[in-house]
Amino acid sequence: MHISGTVRTAGRTSGWPSTTEAGCILNRVYVRNYSTQPFDDTWLSGNYYLKSTAGRWDQVNLRWQVDSVTSLCVDAGNPGYSLGSEPASSSNVRINMGNYGGGIRATKTPAGWRPLSDMTNDGIVDFKDVDAFCDYWLDTGSDLAGDLNRNSTVDFADFAKIASQWYLESTWH
Repeated sequence: MHISGTVRTAGRTSGWPSTTEAGCILNRVYVRNYSTQPFDDTWLSGNYYLKSTAGRWDQVNLRWQVDSVTSLCVDAGNPGYSLGSEPASSSNVRINMGNYGGGIRATKTPAGWRPLSDMTNDGIVDFKDVDAFCDYWLDTGSDLAGDLNRNSTVDFADFAKIASQWYLESTWH
């Protein structure tokens, strides 16, 4: 079974729209092929920390736990939103979606998981991302999805980031 549709994410993503195959709402992957993508790759029941091969916080044992899979909600939040207090690493380029996104115990990001410029969350930087980017062209303010350098203005510097990541794919694409 394959389910798809347009959704609007909420909370830490500042209402940033996600209309992609990897769109997430409240830590749940919204669109998936149930025969190949069961929900158990997203979180543990009652825990709500996103699973990750780089590590997620285990609130029972109070330590970082490595999983065999990574949720598509990792690094899937608004690309213009600050990382907040998420664990620092060169792999962590976007805020996680869900309850713990932006927090000190946000799930860690595997290397190459998602390019910053992948605005559509489909796993590759391409024309669809440029189309999404153009919706924010010359906007000013905080938390703008097109503000890839997070300086409160969507301009050529942000476009240059897309160009520098052109056809860059996520490890899961």
